[in-house]
Amino acid sequence: MEWSFLENLGISFWWRALILVALLALIAFIEYRRHGAQAHRWREYLALVAFALSGGLFAFGIDQITSRISPEYFLYAKGLPRENFTWEVINLSLKAGVTAGFLCGGLLLFAHSRYTSGTSLPQLDRCLPAPWIGGLVGGVLLGVIVYLGFGADWYSGSVFPSSDDRSLPYEMVAGIHFGVYLGGVIATIWCVTQMKRSQN
Repeated sequence: MEWSFLENLGISFWWRALILVALLALIAFIEYRRHGAQAHRWREYLALVAFALSGGLFAFGIDQITSRISPEYFLYAKGLPRENFTWEVINLSLKAGVTAGFLCGGLLLFAHSRYTSGTSLPQLDRCLPAPWIGGLVGGVLLGVIVYLGFGADWYSGSVFPSSDDRSLPYEMVAGIHFGVYLGGVIATIWCVTQMKRSQN
C-alpha cells in the first residue's frame, strides 16, 4: 500500500505509523502462534519500535534547543508557520526523528540478520544509542565550527534573500542540524561494520 495513497485519503503521518506498528504486531503474533518460544520476529520488531521512539525523543530534544537559538531557521529553512510555532516544531521533530529511527533500526536489523547468527539481539541492543550519540557529537562539533567563524553560507545563502538577513544563530543551527544528520549516518555505518567484522 502506497503511503501517498493513504495521505491522499487524509490519513495523517501518525495514523500511518500506527497502522505500520499494528501490521508488525500482527505478523509477530502470527509467527508466535506458529513457532511458540522459537519465534523471534517480535524481538526484532520491538527493537525497531525502540529505535523509532528513541529517534523521536532525540529529535524532540535537539529541536527544542535549536528552535530557541534560531526560530528563523525553522521559519525559513523548514517552512513552518508562525502560528502555533511551538507545536509545529514539536510535530516536525517527532516526525523526522521517528522516521530516522525507523530507517536506522531497519538498516541495523538487516545487517544483524545478514552478519550475525542466533535469535538474540545483543549487538543490536548495544547499537541503539549509537546513531543518537553520533548525531549529538556531530551537531555539537559543526555548531562550534560555525560559531568560530566557519559560516554555513553554502546552506543559509540559498534560504535568505540577502546576506544582511543571515545571522550567526541561524547559521549555527544550520550547522548543528547538518552535523546531527552526518553524525547519525556515520555512527549507523560504524555499527554495520562492527556487525560485519564480528562475522569474520
